[in-house]
Amino acid sequence: MKRTSAFLNQVRTAPGTRRSIIHPPGGLTSIDIRGTDGGTLREKWAEGVRAHLGMASAGYPNLLFVYGPQSPNAFANGPTAAELQGEWVANMLNHVRRRNWARFEATVPAEEAWRAKVFEAVDTTLFPRADSWYFGANIPGKRREMLSYAGGLSTYMALCNESAERGYEGFAIG
Repeated sequence: MKRTSAFLNQVRTAPGTRRSIIHPPGGLTSIDIRGTDGGTLREKWAEGVRAHLGMASAGYPNLLFVYGPQSPNAFANGPTAAELQGEWVANMLNHVRRRNWARFEATVPAEEAWRAKVFEAVDTTLFPRADSWYFGANIPGKRREMLSYAGGLSTYMALCNESAERGYEGFAIG
């Protein structure tokens, strides 16, 4: 794949966008991020959030986010979680750059597998019995679903590191 001059040369943020830990996808869905099919994250996630490792979404190449939906954001110290995820992201970007690759993207099967892990971690708790912000119940009309990984930060990072050890399993890279 041909490498473009813009690849990994910039980190962009969206100042002034809505960001709230009580609605994890809020900041990302407030930005007009368009995927390969032309759709936005808001449109993609309307029927349920899908974010591999809570950091990437299929159809949105070269996009990684930290402290996002389906990460352990609501169950971990914010700066610690963001730092650990940020370090993982930096390592992945270095992996891609060292190989002179131009594109990476979460796969649909990886998204679905991670979504199942998010639900599996919460199904043994009382969270599913309550209408709380953990499930987006504080947003009228929002689909009720677990928005954060409840398996613990150490387990989460172990799963992220397993992906890295396997060549960033769950990502199509090239």
